[in-house]
Amino acid sequence: MTVTAARVATPPAILVADDDDAVRQSVADTLRLEGYAVTEADDGDTALGLLGTRRFDALVLDNRLSEQHAMTELAAMENPPPTVLMSAHDVDSSGRKDLVVRGIAYLHKPVDPEHLLDAVATAVGRGRRSAPETPAPRSETAPA
Repeated sequence: MTVTAARVATPPAILVADDDDAVRQSVADTLRLEGYAVTEADDGDTALGLLGTRRFDALVLDNRLSEQHAMTELAAMENPPPTVLMSAHDVDSSGRKDLVVRGIAYLHKPVDPEHLLDAVATAVGRGRRSAPETPAPRSETAPA
């Protein structure tokens, strides 16, 4: 009898930073339900402190986090994790192109949960979890 150890996959670690408690909690809850390990920060200083001490697979950030612009903070980081940027403010087309070039996803608030999950799955390089497929019923033909 051969015994093999099962590999337990560690869920991707996501940092959610938003100074709006309701938005942060909603985003964090959505990600936890999808199986992510979520850490929350309610201001920019806390988020930067966490980024300095822990490894995250992706960031979900409010663009205007406590008077700090997330883009400024990301630009200062040497090798930031993949980022999903949320904002209640519109970004013009050249701004969106700049985000795409930098590999940063942009979501307009209020954030649609499906768009959030798709953006984070892309950021961490994994497909979305889905319910197991139910086999289609077999069609039976009557004998001729």
